[in-house]
Amino acid sequence: SSQEISIRHDAQDLIKFVAAHGRRLGNEWLADACIQIERLARNSSKARFAGITNLAIHLNPMIQMPFVAPWQEPFHRESAAFAGALDHARKCKGAIPSAKWQARAEVLAQELDAARWLQTLDETAKLIRASDEPVGTEFGDLARGLACMTSFVDHPDTEPILGKFMLACALKIPGFGARTQKGFGGAVWALERRGTLAALAELAMARDRVKVANLAVQIEGALTRGARDMGISLEELEERVAPDFGLDSESRLVVPMGHDEGVLMVDPLAKVELIWRSEGKLVSAPTASMKATYGEEVAHLKTTKKRVETAIAAHRRRLERLFLSTRLIPLAEFEFRTLGHPLVAPIARRLVWEVRAGERLDLVMPMSQGWTNVDGQVVSLEPESTVRLWHPVYSSQETTLLWQDFLFSWEIRQPFKQAYRELYVLTPAEEQTATYSNRFASHILRQHVAVALMRERGWRAKLQGFFDGQGDVDPRLDLPDWELGAEFFVEIVDDADSMTDAGIAHYVATDQVRFIDRGLESIPLSRVPALVFSEVMRDVDLFVGVAHIGSDPNWQDAGARESRYRDAWAQFATGELGSNGETRRKVLERLLPRLKIADRCSLDGRHLIVQGDRHKYKIHLGSGNIFIMPSSRYLCIVAKNDKVEGVYLPFEGDRMLSIILSKAFLLAEDDKIKDITILRQL
Repeated sequence: SSQEISIRHDAQDLIKFVAAHGRRLGNEWLADACIQIERLARNSSKARFAGITNLAIHLNPMIQMPFVAPWQEPFHRESAAFAGALDHARKCKGAIPSAKWQARAEVLAQELDAARWLQTLDETAKLIRASDEPVGTEFGDLARGLACMTSFVDHPDTEPILGKFMLACALKIPGFGARTQKGFGGAVWALERRGTLAALAELAMARDRVKVANLAVQIEGALTRGARDMGISLEELEERVAPDFGLDSESRLVVPMGHDEGVLMVDPLAKVELIWRSEGKLVSAPTASMKATYGEEVAHLKTTKKRVETAIAAHRRRLERLFLSTRLIPLAEFEFRTLGHPLVAPIARRLVWEVRAGERLDLVMPMSQGWTNVDGQVVSLEPESTVRLWHPVYSSQETTLLWQDFLFSWEIRQPFKQAYRELYVLTPAEEQTATYSNRFASHILRQHVAVALMRERGWRAKLQGFFDGQGDVDPRLDLPDWELGAEFFVEIVDDADSMTDAGIAHYVATDQVRFIDRGLESIPLSRVPALVFSEVMRDVDLFVGVAHIGSDPNWQDAGARESRYRDAWAQFATGELGSNGETRRKVLERLLPRLKIADRCSLDGRHLIVQGDRHKYKIHLGSGNIFIMPSSRYLCIVAKNDKVEGVYLPFEGDRMLSIILSKAFLLAEDDKIKDITILRQL
């Protein structure tokens, strides 16, 4: 029996044994052996083991792989009920299933218990997400087939569960990639084939959550085709498909449960809260009777809360992308789709919008009392007006300062920087270089941090390693509205020791920023629109500021191999402030008098000075690094929580500003510090 067979855990010996005895031992044993081979190959750094599982399977092309992997258990349990559909799902080949396969799938889907099938797929998605291993390559077609089969299942939960399955398949495993690219591709195809607003909404919400570059491109393509089929732009599509999850005009969802109720609500700062009431009284969690009698309703509310939080994050990123949009939105459409949407409105009402009607131009914020200008006056707008997101690059410095004053006066926290948005203009040096900028050249970045941030900001970027040639690997941002693109040249640090086991470089060095036309030719920087230039350079500054080795508080403790970057670390960690640092300084100038530690804080050039009981400290406003005065001895404090309760900030999204403030509050009362790692340094 297979249990009595002992095989040394060496992939080469195991593959030989499978080749010789696989058919005699049977499919179940062979499937288990293939899983073991894949595990060994994945944990080996030797390239010769790559693809070894597929080789094992190809040794016996007649084998039908059974359900053995943990993620398959839900369907294995229901195999009797779903036998025909499961057998057909295994035969799903190619990125687009054949017409013959689809025709048979449609017939089989009509015979299924839809709710039972979807519940089983939901359980499967949870198991894929929970696993720390990818779906075996031998089971990729099955994962894809399950998603594609679900496309033909008609039920109100089809789209949401396909969306969950898609995200589970796309979840990244460090050093490997997505859990299953075939399963992901099947889910994207399934949602696109359905073509409903709910299906497109799932794709839109996943657009910024998928971290594997080639998978994100698949979602972008599906959405673009969906928009084209509807005869609208991608921006309009995302507006139209935005789900409201049943929330009312006050951004609330009330679910009665007899004498109890659960309330999901989105507050004016777009924070999502779940409230439970029992017999009219607030309770901290669902009561036992709620769970016993209304278990489905309780579970639904908890699931909806997570989905609403995901949707709000996607809407926030979508609205920020409007800075680079040339689209003018009719006022009536804006008020209906944006201000009338229970999830989007709490974001949009904290932003300044440019409203134009003929020669008339108003800069206004859609507050609860109505469209309000910078003087605090409610204005009436022309019905034929168009709306677009205001950018400070189009206004005078005086106007921008007035809006900054407005935010502080009303204590409005914008969802991202707008009135305080950094502006970047062409410098004399860039006029001289003509077609490229060296403004952010010669920095050393932590590549994994940089690439993750680039992808979040919409750039096409891939991790580079010592296996890369001279191909198209530099980060690029497409700007279709402007028929332009931007490139940020980076190259790996030429040190074979500075890479992961998978051959990915830990660090990259920055170089030029260029703008290209549709023919991929460099264009003079003077021809780049001011808004486009400013936004692209702001992105690059953000990449450098966040991913720079100088922003890593643990860098001083790095090993000897990083010693050659110490000068680069020191230059950033203590050097002149960039635009982000200058913005933090402006905010702190207004903010410090409001703080309870105001008498212990002051600003001095590029630093926030904090007087503690033990020492006096200076915190660099660019890197957030701390130095003990007067000797400038480095103090390493790794921020565990960047939230500062009870402190008003005029915008969200600048984590470093929050970190600086949290460090200032800690150091102002350094006699109360209990952390032993900090005390040893003090």
